[in-house]
Amino acid sequence: MLKSEIRKEREAQILSRLNKLGVSGVWELMALNAGGLGSGGRRNAHRVLSEMEEKDLINSTRKEIKIFCVAGRGFGHWEHRMMMNKFLIKKGLFDKAKIEPQVKINGQEFRPDFMIPLVNNPKTAKEWAYFEVDRKQKKKANLEKIQRYKEFGLRLEVVCTPERASMWKGCVIHEI
Repeated sequence: MLKSEIRKEREAQILSRLNKLGVSGVWELMALNAGGLGSGGRRNAHRVLSEMEEKDLINSTRKEIKIFCVAGRGFGHWEHRMMMNKFLIKKGLFDKAKIEPQVKINGQEFRPDFMIPLVNNPKTAKEWAYFEVDRKQKKKANLEKIQRYKEFGLRLEVVCTPERASMWKGCVIHEI
């Protein structure tokens, strides 16, 4: 295989992972070994991503860290997305997760932040665990979400910071 073909394949793998991540730092891409970035060092990963940025395949911005997204997608709600990505990668659930799926039950539609199957090949809504990521949402909105999941009899789990855990009484809480 030619070097240019190897580079294109690597870029396609990175773009695929970055598309699902939405917004990502170098750590996330290296942890997922996107395009083989996990086998090298941080400097190499930054070099590869800088080359992709020069080709207008991805965009970057510096917040607390340098973050990347697929060109044209934008960085909206990046802190929320980074919390979700960190949780999914650390728990080894990234490949199983369906991120922001549209769910329709009894004619009502809602969109959890992500969901994970509880069994292989789930057929019903109750065979999924539904997750909400709470970074700084109002308590009223949180209570409405808890009520909705209770009405449907669905399993709700929450990813939040330790100081926000008290807002989710009765839910399974994962602190980040």
